[in-house]
Amino acid sequence: MNNPIIISDSEWQEIIENEDIRATWALDDELSEYNAMTKQEFIKEVYGCKFNFINDGPGYSGDVFCLYGDNLDTPMTLIRGLDGKIKTLI
Repeated sequence: MNNPIIISDSEWQEIIENEDIRATWALDDELSEYNAMTKQEFIKEVYGCKFNFINDGPGYSGDVFCLYGDNLDTPMTLIRGLDGKIKTLI
């Protein structure tokens, strides 16, 4: 069954350390309201879930993370790379 899974605390930490996530949410921008946002504050601002994605053919199988900000635009999608680190899909 393809039910969403709650993102763990350690996975949230990995997500907010991701360079693309930091840039998208302006987490390092001194002029941004999100600058210096803690992990707990970020979690309150973002809708997120994880799926255990299984492909029927050749391709990716593993963790897929979907994140929405405060609007229903296209979600940020992240996967776990071969190196074990979370990376964004572009």
